Amino acid sequence: MTPLARILEFYKCAVLTVIAIVLVGLYLKTPVPFTIENVRSKKVEMVQIPLVRVQGGHIDADVSGSVEINN
Repeated sequence: MTPLARILEFYKCAVLTVIAIVLVGLYLKTPVPFTIENVRSKKVEMVQIPLVRVQGGHIDADVSGSVEINN
């Protein structure tokens, strides 16, 4: 093997090792394994983030889909 090929092979192994360590760390830090079955059975909570934040005033919305914002 040429020196360049050895360096490239070492680089590839190092990058794959770092990726594997990060994935294992994420898996271990997850309280409940995040799988499709756990999402369907509600073991993993799906959190909804509000799309609009109003500092002052109020928002009127009805079920037809129209929204009115007053400040």
